[in-house]
Amino acid sequence: MAITGLKGVTAATLTTAGTYTGAFHVGDAVTANLSVTMIEGSQYANNERKEYKQRFDSGSLELGTNDLLDAVEVAILGHTTTAVTVGTSTVTVVVSNVEDKAPDLGVGFYQTVTRDGSDKFRAIILKKVKFTEPQDNAQTSDNNINMNGRTVNGTILADSDGNWKYDVTLDSETEAEAFIETILGTVSS
Repeated sequence: MAITGLKGVTAATLTTAGTYTGAFHVGDAVTANLSVTMIEGSQYANNERKEYKQRFDSGSLELGTNDLLDAVEVAILGHTTTAVTVGTSTVTVVVSNVEDKAPDLGVGFYQTVTRDGSDKFRAIILKKVKFTEPQDNAQTSDNNINMNGRTVNGTILADSDGNWKYDVTLDSETEAEAFIETILGTVSS
């Protein structure tokens, strides 16, 4: 299998009932790096391992997008906005407060994968993610054009049922989009 594409980054708020509400587009996908931490234990007896057990503990998602709009930043980090008058114009400012609490979100995206010369679409939904402040990197302009997006990091947790990920490979991009929409909800325009 070769991963040849990434699209459709969607998030929705996880409710206390275990469903999702308020689906939104996070940004155009640039990168999605997922890593998982397992906890494990062994029992030794008579100088050998007799039992071994492992289970999911948590994971991390490093999500790069082309842009992180103010409304998305508010939605994924629990920030607020306020209106500020600058000269004769009023602008909306994102306010980050020490008391802000990032909500529990479901996050989905899909990859284009090639298997045996045929393209398939692998849809992934992370059932419960809590994001932290984005990384902001900037540099001065020079004689090269450097284009950077924004990257946010999230901690992946299990939901109340112990599920932490849905993962399915489908035949079409339309099916992958529909799968994400079925779980997280429809993104309103």
